[in-house]
Amino acid sequence: MMRIIRLFWAAFLAMLSLGAGAEVPEDFAYGLVLQAEAGRPVQRLELPEAVYRGVVQPDLADLRVFNAAGQLVPHSLSLPTAAAAEPTWQTVPFFPLPANVETPGTVLELAPAPEGTVLRWRDDRRVAEEARVAAYVLDLSDVQRPTDALRLSWEAEDTAGLLGPLRVDVSDDLQHWRSLRRDASVAKLRYDGHELVQDRIELPTTRGRYMRLSWPEESTTRLIGVELRLQPKQAAVPRRWLEVAPAAALEPSVWLYDTEGYFPVDRLGLGFASVNQFAEVEISSRQTAEQAWRARHRGVFYRLRLEAGELVSTPQAVSRSSDTLWKLSGSLEAPRLQLGWTPHELLFLASGEGPYLLAYGSRSANRRAMPVKQLLRADTEADLLGEAEVTAMRELGGEQRLRDPLPWLQWLLWAVLLAAVVLLATLVWRLLKSSRA
Repeated sequence: MMRIIRLFWAAFLAMLSLGAGAEVPEDFAYGLVLQAEAGRPVQRLELPEAVYRGVVQPDLADLRVFNAAGQLVPHSLSLPTAAAAEPTWQTVPFFPLPANVETPGTVLELAPAPEGTVLRWRDDRRVAEEARVAAYVLDLSDVQRPTDALRLSWEAEDTAGLLGPLRVDVSDDLQHWRSLRRDASVAKLRYDGHELVQDRIELPTTRGRYMRLSWPEESTTRLIGVELRLQPKQAAVPRRWLEVAPAAALEPSVWLYDTEGYFPVDRLGLGFASVNQFAEVEISSRQTAEQAWRARHRGVFYRLRLEAGELVSTPQAVSRSSDTLWKLSGSLEAPRLQLGWTPHELLFLASGEGPYLLAYGSRSANRRAMPVKQLLRADTEADLLGEAEVTAMRELGGEQRLRDPLPWLQWLLWAVLLAAVVLLATLVWRLLKSSRA
């Protein structure tokens, strides 16, 4: 009798393993062909936008990597940590440049003085002390990392709250300048009971010993502080942006958006189609229509055209979310929702022959990522890690893999189990009957 029971369990476990089966590329809807960098055992890829639109599981569990023989290779996924990508701000000294000092032909220099370092110029003209300030020269000699933004503090004698247009140039010798921004603006405005403060000037990432910040003509505003935003020591993955149009109006001043993909969003902004728009809004999100809305951000967004230039609200940081449905409440106009996201880093072991295949999109797949990142250490990463490249896109199992699988296998397994139980009960009954006889 024990032999019969052992045979039954062996048959049942065999059915389970047969039903589970080994995954193949055709179990997934789509695939990206990957060319690995030669001589590197671990390959890296920033997931492209197509993957987020093709997966059907928010945690990217329906993603696999196969080699040319169709065999699964270990992979892992990770997102950059907020701490690694967080920039820092550094205060820098600045020096006013009077309007009657003409920069072309004038030799500028920073020189020590009893009261501290000063900016001076060498030419035959006399500079009036009461001349208005035409620009400020920023000393970046103590800045050790690239910068990508300025943050200004100023005070004004009048009520003017907007400064612009401002021009920003960079130099290594105070003589030869290259332009970074020509049309920047900063502002402190009161509007509709709110105070709008925009004190940053975004810049292309740059390095240099000096910056020159032009100042508006006839302005009585005085600069009192300058900070530079420094790039983090660990290079941050560039943030990508989606701009999504409203999918529907849920009610007046309430708009629905659908990203059509599980993007890991951590920045929110609004793009107004027309100028002089101002809205205090609440933005919420959810993954499915059955879930409750979850508040993500509440604040003011605007696009204002003023005499000195256009003032646009900056995107706001939010906790990361892969929700697909977003709701905007509080705007009469239907703005475009701007979503900033940072892609996952895929690492996979270059096991077997290439090219490799990144397969994705499956309702039936379960998580199978492995800690490939543990193979890398700071002292070995340069030797082990290569950069994979997407060379083509393929349709594998097609859209049918995106639908819920039929439950035939589950019913088959239950039928086999029930039949085995009946068979086992029959055998036990016969054995008991024969023993009594």
